[in-house]
Amino acid sequence: MKNKKVLIPVIILLLLIIMGIFYMIVNTLNIRSKMDVHLRENGVEVSEVKEMVVRYSFKNSLIFSNEWTISVEYYDEPGVNYFYNYKSGKIVFSGIGGGEIKKEKSEYKHLEDTE
Repeated sequence: MKNKKVLIPVIILLLLIIMGIFYMIVNTLNIRSKMDVHLRENGVEVSEVKEMVVRYSFKNSLIFSNEWTISVEYYDEPGVNYFYNYKSGKIVFSGIGGGEIKKEKSEYKHLEDTE
C-alpha cells in the first residue's frame, strides 16, 4: 500500500519531466526553423551562419519577459553575436554583443531594425 502512494507521485513527476523535455526539443527545433526562414527573408544564406543557439529561459517566463532567445554568429563577423527574441510567433531582432567596442553601428553587417 505504501509503495502505491509513493509510486503514483513519482510516475506523475517523471511524466511532467518527460513532457517538459519534449516541449523544449520541439519548440527549439521549431524556432530554429523559423529563424532560418527569417534570415533567408533578410537576404542571409544559412551557410553564412557560423553558430545559432536557441535558448529558453524559465526565469523569464515567470516574469513575462522573452522566454526564447536566439544568438547568431556569422562567419564574416567572428566574435559578434546578433540577438533575437521569439515572441508572439515572430522573430524580433533585439541587439548585438561582442566584437570591437569602438566599432560604429554602421560597420556591423547584419543589423536589423528593432521594433
